Amino acid sequence: MPRAQTCVLSGKVIEVDAALRLRDADRTVKHDFRCMECGEAVRAHKESSYGAAHFEHMKSNPSCTLSEPA
Repeated sequence: MPRAQTCVLSGKVIEVDAALRLRDADRTVKHDFRCMECGEAVRAHKESSYGAAHFEHMKSNPSCTLSEPA
């Protein structure tokens, strides 16, 4: 399963590390991160024992290759 390393925010492509910095700088601000492939809402996940930092869809999208299966 491919894991997205970039997303779209306000019409610009950003890397997951930049998205995590934005998210962590002020948790009261809700950023509108969007999938590069399908345009649906995604959230940034930091690196963990399960894998590298990446974006994950808020809701599964079976037609997007960057979305986890339901």
